[in-house]
Amino acid sequence: IKPDRPTDYPNAMLMAPGQRIDVLVQAGKPGTYAFRAVPYDQGYASPTGPIARLVIEGDPLPMNLPAKLPPLLEKIIGDDEITGTRVLRLSELRINGPTEFWCTFRFTVDGKTFDPDRVDQRVRLGAVEEWTIVNDQPNDPEDHVFHIHVNDMLLTKINGEALEEPIWLDTAIVPR
Repeated sequence: IKPDRPTDYPNAMLMAPGQRIDVLVQAGKPGTYAFRAVPYDQGYASPTGPIARLVIEGDPLPMNLPAKLPPLLEKIIGDDEITGTRVLRLSELRINGPTEFWCTFRFTVDGKTFDPDRVDQRVRLGAVEEWTIVNDQPNDPEDHVFHIHVNDMLLTKINGEALEEPIWLDTAIVPR
């Protein structure tokens, strides 16, 4: 995904809370380098500041970067493999506190807040389903994060527009 990047941070990568990404870094001169969360308007005050530190030591070693990544191990799912479809609607419930801070609301899926003792979605073993995830508040100024524990998903469209190349993710940002 190539999100709009603030011009102040041309090398920034958009990551959803809880998302994992692989990053290949070609080290420069010895020293300590900070990876930090930069401001991103999600509709609320997102956390900023240091998230990791990279320490480079020793003499440089030659390293060639690949021109492109190797093909994915997972194959792309074809329309003829889809055995069912569903639509999930993401929204939120406000609770007491300043509305610009992320801890003052609870995200919901189909109007229900998370309950670890409840199963809301069941998928038959071997099924291949196409899910449409909707940010369902007409006046919602926030992005939402969607993830399925354990299983990756193949992201094929954002706002109805097909991606140039589908991507396997475990967490996706559902834009406002």
